[in-house]
Amino acid sequence: MAPQLPRVLVGTSPFIAAGQFGARSRVYYERFYGKPSAVREVIEAAHRVGVRAVQCLPVGHVVEAVASMRRSGLEVEVWASLMPGLPRGGLDSLAPLEPRGIAVHGSVSDTMNRRAVEGQLKAIRELGCEAGVAAHSPGRVLRWLMREGVDVDFVLVPFNALSAFMDVPPDELCELIRELGVPAMAMKALAAGALSPEEALSFIARRPEISSVALGVASPEEAVETFTVALKVLGVS
Repeated sequence: MAPQLPRVLVGTSPFIAAGQFGARSRVYYERFYGKPSAVREVIEAAHRVGVRAVQCLPVGHVVEAVASMRRSGLEVEVWASLMPGLPRGGLDSLAPLEPRGIAVHGSVSDTMNRRAVEGQLKAIRELGCEAGVAAHSPGRVLRWLMREGVDVDFVLVPFNALSAFMDVPPDELCELIRELGVPAMAMKALAAGALSPEEALSFIARRPEISSVALGVASPEEAVETFTVALKVLGVS
């Protein structure tokens, strides 16, 4: 049975100052890196408006922010992605959060090295998690998964109206997702801030192939604004 992905999650790329944010990455690094309390403020603001899931990365201050919310009695459903490098360390840091699912990092999936990808999928399943793949080049990777018969439970793919960070147009990617037959979580839905939440989410709402969307925000105020729109546009009660 296919996993039920949360419709909306708090994405965590701003908290690690990911490169797609350009000049803002430095600002995000100074704001969040090594500061779990700053990360928690943003996730908790989203929680207050009704978002109960996080797309977590195995980075210390992000993991600690989620763990501290759990210790406070707040419900947080965790879906995660590994980082490049040593997957075992990432799995060990994520395990206490009891993630529902974990995705192989896109830098690994994009190599289309079957032994490497399936080795990480196996390690993820040994934790009792749904095992997925993130893809930076989703057109290439999803075709490869189908061609090679690699068994995945879900995929995490860039998806937005501008085709930013994508190697195929959105409609073509939807066709591939239908053919693969597993739930898809969208990342980079706001195209690193090039799209407004209303524009981005209205586009996604018309694509049933996208089961879920993780949205990265960089302040409590932005979290309230973005996730209020997300829940409304995506019809989440």
